[in-house]
Amino acid sequence: MVVIVVCGRSGTSDWRERNEMKSEMGLRATGIRAGIESVGEENKRIYWHNELPPVDAEVVEEHSLEASSRRVRGTLAHRDELWTQSYEDLMAQTRVRLEQELARLGGRYARVLDEHVDSRHDPVLGEAWLHGAFTYMLYRSGRPSALAG
Repeated sequence: MVVIVVCGRSGTSDWRERNEMKSEMGLRATGIRAGIESVGEENKRIYWHNELPPVDAEVVEEHSLEASSRRVRGTLAHRDELWTQSYEDLMAQTRVRLEQELARLGGRYARVLDEHVDSRHDPVLGEAWLHGAFTYMLYRSGRPSALAG
């Protein structure tokens, strides 16, 4: 079985469906990401979907990246706990990859615009994992205003 979670930019219905899906699995709508975001708000560099970077951030360009969770024995189908653990690991791996990309590209902030998560399975090894493809906007720090003073 393949689990596909899509959260697009097209409107609130995708976001609502995704929140309902997380609720069914016993997760708060942003609980996993909130646990990953352990730094204070003033040091925040990664923003998800409806969150916005600081007002002075300047758009650089749109990028994409892929990440995978660790592999687990068995399948993720109908195993909420395994799926949840794999999703948490996928989000942690994604955060690491986004931080690496910010450093590589010289950005200050990243805002995830779109994500696509699906399950993968290797029948030979009997392992399953989650794979995510993420589209994000890269921002740099804004210049101080000449009028500020």
